[in-house]
Amino acid sequence: MEENQLSQAVESMPLTDDNTDSAKEQQPEKKQEDKLQDPSSLILGKFKSAEDLAEGYKQLEKLQGNQSSELGMLRERVASIDKTDEVLNLFKNVYENRAIIQESVKKYPEYFADPSFKQLYTEGYKAFGADLDVDKLVNLIEGVRKSIQQMSPKELDEMLEKLI
Repeated sequence: MEENQLSQAVESMPLTDDNTDSAKEQQPEKKQEDKLQDPSSLILGKFKSAEDLAEGYKQLEKLQGNQSSELGMLRERVASIDKTDEVLNLFKNVYENRAIIQESVKKYPEYFADPSFKQLYTEGYKAFGADLDVDKLVNLIEGVRKSIQQMSPKELDEMLEKLI
């Protein structure tokens, strides 16, 4: 083992005095490399030069931009999933209460034939679910219809003006 160390030491030694000049020239380079490796000589303990720092900053900005875009897409996906869950829950609710809905359609076929009533019923069902009282809804619609029929054209125009 000592012979190995000795042979390595001999190989690293200059063979002639001519090489001593080149060895002296290599020493300042070695000191400069050591200086660059020394954490106290690095900018912010990490960068060898201002150019390296600027390049690191550019890479960091790019990474942040990519992550921001990715975060935005993930937030859109979450919102989409939330909306899908909402629709799925509505369909589940409708399926579970289909007997009640079918009974309402059989009881008031003339109303369910009207697309406006279907839309009103759908919105009411979204809000109240199975607690929606169809009889009360139909009675309210009939009351409004009778009130409108009893209005004079002038009263009707005034009411429409207020609504518009």
